[in-house]
Amino acid sequence: MDYVVAGPAFPTASKPGYGPALEQAGLAALVQACRRPLLALGGIDEAGIPACRAAGCTGIAVMGGLMRAAEGSQAARTLLRAWAD
Repeated sequence: MDYVVAGPAFPTASKPGYGPALEQAGLAALVQACRRPLLALGGIDEAGIPACRAAGCTGIAVMGGLMRAAEGSQAARTLLRAWAD
């Protein structure tokens, strides 16, 4: 296994039946437990990126936030900048 995708990281309207959001503490516990690069998925927006980084996530995976954005490419750039900060 090369990496793990875990979620929902935060509350998300697009997948309400997937259980409670992991939030920073849950993501951090999974990072420690799986010992593989971990990508956070679900409810990811610019405000949640610092918690993903602080939890030790290797990166994020985003679907709904880009698909619902009026300008998907601009939304992607915003998320990339937030991750880099």
